[in-house]
This record gives sequence, structure tokens and C-alpha cells, in this order.
Amino acid sequence: MAAQAEGGSRINIAKNAVADYVNNLKEDVNLSVVAYGHKGDNTQAGKAASCAGIEEIYYMGPVNGTVVKGKVNALGPNGWTPITDSLKKAQDILMRSSATGQKHIVLLSDGEETCGGDPIAYAKQLCDAGIVVDVIGLDVDGIAKTQLNGISVGGCGEYYAVGSADDFSVVVGKMGVKVNTGDVKVNVGENGARVQTGNVDIQANNDGAKVDAGNVHVDTTGDSPAVDVPGVSIPSF
Repeated sequence: MAAQAEGGSRINIAKNAVADYVNNLKEDVNLSVVAYGHKGDNTQAGKAASCAGIEEIYYMGPVNGTVVKGKVNALGPNGWTPITDSLKKAQDILMRSSATGQKHIVLLSDGEETCGGDPIAYAKQLCDAGIVVDVIGLDVDGIAKTQLNGISVGGCGEYYAVGSADDFSVVVGKMGVKVNTGDVKVNVGENGARVQTGNVDIQANNDGAKVDAGNVHVDTTGDSPAVDVPGVSIPSF
């Protein structure tokens, strides 16, 4: 995370993106923040401390943006990358939480697992347990990109490739919509509109239709489809 990317250092881009993400979350979303790679250092002597240094820096509960951003801004990019054990920590937090609704992990990394775990296999276990894993790969390619994408596939989630601060802004907008609406998906094509939100899955034919799925409203009867989610700004894709 100490390396540079387009728009600044990776760590600062990530911190700014977390701030934007938190600002976009609705009040009824429960959030926990788990940090890794901030303990020890990137030497062999510091590896054990770094790999074990996984910490819940914001405890599961309603979003307090000021506290979250303060905790995240205090982090530094010091050590190794224990992705598998970080996913285990996140799962433990989610399973202990009394909050209802979709259980969802967002993994942000600029590299592959370096502490000996198998994050792709573990992501598959998370999916089987009903936990979705989305992954943001920050300025990665090669082995790291392949592994991070594999984690998202195994975790029944999505992979977002980010190479700059501007890319991050788009991804944050998409993920805010996904979380705030209970994972709404709208697909408008030549065969009509398809809306998925929570447990609702509606297919409209190519004659156009108006669909109401919870608070999600889709109208394909006009010249262009209109999607409305109250209280949520939907970005252009």
C-alpha cells in the first residue's frame, strides 16, 4: 500500500475511498472494519507479528463516519498480507452479530496472500455459509489479480479492478448502491428489464413494464429505462 498509483499513494487513495464509502452508507447498515498489514513490518523478522496482526478497528454496529474515518486514517502500510485469516476474522464478526440481512465482506488489497493461507478456498466456504465476498484490487496485475478475482468468484461476489483515485470513486458509488438496497441488480437489454433486490427477482418483457421491488422502482415503458431508489444516488455504469 506504500507504492504509488495514479492520483497518489495507494494507502491514501484507499483511505479516501473508505471515507467516501462510509459517507454513502445508509443509517440502517451495520459496519465493522478489519485492518491487516499494519502490524510488524515487511521483513522476515517482522512477518510473524504482521501475519498475526489482524484487528477489528471499528466494532460491528451502526455507522459512525467520524469514528470510522479517524480509525482508518491512523493506519500505515507496514507489513505482510494475511488475507485468509482476515476473512476468517470477518466471518467470526459477522456470525456473532445479531444484525439481520445480507452478510457481506468487502476485501480491499493491493497484493496476494503472503502468510501461507488459501483465500480462494476459504472464500468458497464463506459463500456456502451465506456470506458474499466482494473484492477491490488496487493497482494489481498478474498473480495478485488472478488470486483476488478468484476470491470474488469463490465468494459469490464481484471483482472491482481499481487503478486510480477516479476508478475508486466509481467503485464506491456502485458498492454503496449494492449495500444500501440489499444488493439491487437492474439489467435492461433487448429482452426487457430484469430486477433483483434481496429475495425479489422480476423479469419484465420487451413491451416495457413498471416494476416495484421494495423501494426499488424500474420503468422501462419510455424511451429510456428509469431506475429510482429513494435516498440512493445511482451512478452511471
